Amino acid sequence: MLLFVNGTLMRGEALHDNLHGCTFLLEARTAHTYRLYLMGDGSYPGMVRADAGGAAILGELYQVPAGLVQVIFEREPPHLYLGKVELEDGSSVWGVLCEQVAVPDKPEITWFGGWRSWRAHMSTA
Repeated sequence: MLLFVNGTLMRGEALHDNLHGCTFLLEARTAHTYRLYLMGDGSYPGMVRADAGGAAILGELYQVPAGLVQVIFEREPPHLYLGKVELEDGSSVWGVLCEQVAVPDKPEITWFGGWRSWRAHMSTA
């Protein structure tokens, strides 16, 4: 199956090893209908579908063997789940989403356009 990831599962990030056995295909952007929040202690992002004010979020697309999907999500931080994500080209794939109920009090980082942009900003701040 195809899986869109947008945070610590991406290449060079803290949980990328959880994708061992998966094949990186390309960088991709979501449709302009998502918001991104800092979750936990700020160590990972949570992406939610937005009713308004969303943006395109940059991430990566992987080919994931069916048997690995459950293993990957068992290792994900709290409040993240497997759900349908609409990409910029109009296609729909499975992706890592965050529960809406978990984000109301979390800092929003949508305007950075993705996790890597946020991290780059923080390293220069």
